[in-house]
Amino acid sequence: DLFLSVERPDVFLFNVLMRGFSKNESPHSSLSVFTHLRKATDLKPNSSTYSFAISAASGLRDKRTGRVLHGQALVDGV
Repeated sequence: DLFLSVERPDVFLFNVLMRGFSKNESPHSSLSVFTHLRKATDLKPNSSTYSFAISAASGLRDKRTGRVLHGQALVDGV
């Protein structure tokens, strides 16, 4: 809940959270953070963000989500 207390989180904070969840074998949580970034903020994911998200999808063996994320990264020019 520390995250929710940050008034204006930046992409770096989202990346730290996603990486932490991935390292602790919580790929669902990592993808949840990514979804929050995309839907609840006006921030734009960067190459690290997509790397962590695609890694989480891989950890879930979710090829479809991995392909969608890769496509979004290409559209975003990352």
